[in-house]
Amino acid sequence: MELTIKNKVSKNLNKWLKDKIQKNYKLKNFLAFNILVFIDFLAFLFTLILISLTYYIIFIISFKHISLSNPSDYFGKFWWVFIVILFFMFYEKLYTERLPFWEETKRILKGLSISVFFTAGMVTILNIPSNTPTLTILLFWLYGIFVFPIFRLIGKKYMYKTSIGRDNLIILGAGEAGIRTAQAILHESHLGYKIVGFLDDDPKKIGKKLKINNKEFKIFGRTKSYKKFINILDIYTVVISIPSLEKEKLFEITNEIHKYAKKIIFVPDLQGIALLNTDLRFFFSEQLFFMEIRNNLKSKFNQNLKRSFDIILSVLSLPLLLPIIGIIGILVKLDSKGNIFFIQERLGKDGTTFRCIKFRTMYENNQEILENYLEKNPKAKQEWETFKKLKGFDPRVTRIGKFLRRTSLDELPQIFNVLKGEMSLVGPRPYLPREKEDMKEFYETIVLTKPGITGLWQVSGRNDLEFDYRLKLDTWYVQNWSLWLDVVIILKTFKVVLKGEGAY
Repeated sequence: MELTIKNKVSKNLNKWLKDKIQKNYKLKNFLAFNILVFIDFLAFLFTLILISLTYYIIFIISFKHISLSNPSDYFGKFWWVFIVILFFMFYEKLYTERLPFWEETKRILKGLSISVFFTAGMVTILNIPSNTPTLTILLFWLYGIFVFPIFRLIGKKYMYKTSIGRDNLIILGAGEAGIRTAQAILHESHLGYKIVGFLDDDPKKIGKKLKINNKEFKIFGRTKSYKKFINILDIYTVVISIPSLEKEKLFEITNEIHKYAKKIIFVPDLQGIALLNTDLRFFFSEQLFFMEIRNNLKSKFNQNLKRSFDIILSVLSLPLLLPIIGIIGILVKLDSKGNIFFIQERLGKDGTTFRCIKFRTMYENNQEILENYLEKNPKAKQEWETFKKLKGFDPRVTRIGKFLRRTSLDELPQIFNVLKGEMSLVGPRPYLPREKEDMKEFYETIVLTKPGITGLWQVSGRNDLEFDYRLKLDTWYVQNWSLWLDVVIILKTFKVVLKGEGAY
């Protein structure tokens, strides 16, 4: 009798818990959806204001006295365009899915581009609205691809300062995989997850705290007590990050958690495997899925696409770069004796060598200076063997060379290597021929493409990274290449260079 009453109470409690979570989750999602729509609407209005200002500036420069439309006039003509944008943004799941910043930006650009293409068709075919200049549509796209992601970034930061749009999250597994998962989530605050703690079955860990990215997270208890903590800590999302979990146990715990949490994130142990160019396939009859992994850089079309991207961007940047290269060349010549450029043999595509051009940043007798310095400084010698760099004081580097290295301006002349087809704007690090043996099993993959002026290694720590880790990053880049990945790396490079992160 007593057992029956306990079971009934437990059943009613579980029902109440599920209803509470369901109601709160729906309310939060409803509010978050409406706020995101409002943010996009503000971005839409701001884009129209920029178009209006652009026309105003054009007319001032051309000395034409023409009555200009104010932004409200543009809205009166183009209000329906926002409905089109809303539709395609929704189609891209930009109001329903939590995405990392660069993935969200990619989808925004896709949704916005389709919207503008659709709008151009409406204007051309149906003449709605009438007398719309092609320049207006082009300007909307040009401004929109920057305005919409920036407004989203700022808007989400303010959203996540409140509980709206932010989900409490608990991680099952406080081992190495769980810690890596927490680091990834903390790094991507754009996802809107708040880690409240961990659950783990190791009795030695329970009650202790983990310090991750200068934040402390408590290990509350065993994994089987997730139900209690979902209720106490108001958890909506549970992350399972226990690679050692057996298949039957994983199936059981996943089914159970689904009854109480709104979302489960499962983190498999697939680190290092190329997944960006992967499609998930599912066999319904066998309840089996498999991953189809493509190597995009083996496609001739993608190779030509990457080369076209390099040429177009390089040619467009030449008017800005050539004067800078000229000024730096004069400074290098005045600072110390020797040539302006330092030309060195480097490994290129398919293992062929090419003459890589950089500004000279060292004294002419740099090898002699290095050998003498390493002989007298054992710690510096160990550092050289680990990183192939001297991160602190380097006696070989000139005064202007220190500045050029810190800002990465010494690599600007490599734009000529790109135009010659020996390098790419983005790619693996251009390795020295003598480093071929040190590259070990990574060599064959890395030389499948041209080395780059910048790359994943440069935006992930640059010279702070150990040599072996740089090899792994370059390998990952080659296996996961896409044109969008190149765009992201170029944009991230500006940030890294301006901050001087990892430069020596």
